[in-house]
This record gives sequence, C-alpha cells and structure tokens, in this order.
Amino acid sequence: MRSASVPAWPFTVVVLNLVYVGAVKLTKAFFGGANTRALEDEHPHAALLAQARHLQVDEAAARTATTMAVTAAGVATRSAASVLLAEDLGRSLRAAAALYLLWTVSTWFSAKTLIGLSLIVLFTIPAAYDQNREIVDKQLAIASEMVDQQLGNIKSRAIGIRADIMAKFDGSAAAATKKEE
Repeated sequence: MRSASVPAWPFTVVVLNLVYVGAVKLTKAFFGGANTRALEDEHPHAALLAQARHLQVDEAAARTATTMAVTAAGVATRSAASVLLAEDLGRSLRAAAALYLLWTVSTWFSAKTLIGLSLIVLFTIPAAYDQNREIVDKQLAIASEMVDQQLGNIKSRAIGIRADIMAKFDGSAAAATKKEE
C-alpha cells in the first residue's frame, strides 16, 4: 500500500515549464544567433512576468479577510463549546448522533469515497429539494414535531429524576442535621 506523500504534480509542472523555457531560449539562440542579453529580454513568459511584478496584496482587503476569518473562528469555537458543554440538549444530541453516524459510515468506506459521495450529495440535494419542496417540508415538520416531543419527554423525565434526587438529598441532609443537634 502506498503511503501518503506530497503530490508530484507541482514538481512536474515546474520541471516541464523549466524545460519549455530552456528549449525556447536555446532554440532562439541556436537559430536566431542572438546575443545572451537579447535572450533575457525575450523570455517566453515575459507578459506574465511583467504582470507578476505588479501584483500586490491590498492591505484593506487583507485586514477585512483576516477579521472575517477570526470572527468565523470565534463563532465556530463558541458553537463547539456550546455543543461540548451541552448548553442546548437537543443540539448536543443531534451533534452526537451526527458524529456517531459519521464514525459508523467511515468504518465502511474510505475517506476518498466519503468525500466523493459528499460532493455528489452537496450538488444534488438542492435540486431534489426544489423539485419536491412541499413533500420534504411536510415530512420535515412531522419529524421535527416527533423529535421535539421526544426531547420534551426526556427533559420532563430528567427534571423529575433531578427533583427526586434533590428531595432525597434534602431529606438526608435534614436527618443528618437533626442527629447532630
């Protein structure tokens, strides 16, 4: 099995371009009889090189892009912390289910296959949704209602269990206090 390594295409592009530029210069020197100073001025990529010399990064655009990246990173960090700390039970359960599903599927398929399938799904789902918008919205409303109902049941049970535990704790604390007196 081949291990992961740096792709060979950048090396190939650089070497092929080097061969091309060298071949053009040597051909012009051999058949044109030009001096070496004229050959430097007649570079095959002279127009591209002239444009590249004038390339600059706009400082304001760079600051805006950096600010946007930092803001996005902050939002992502706060969202991840919210999910990890279970601030919203429903959101944390959905994240856990999604991660479990991703982990399970990744044991069946390679990463390349999953990325390929993800790209296909990414571009086909919007078209399928547009064609079946009414049906999908109706089914999503039913599923959302069922999930909200189940989360409500779970929350009410958790509140009941917490109340029972607190009552037992308060009762045992009161009994311990009476014994000490």
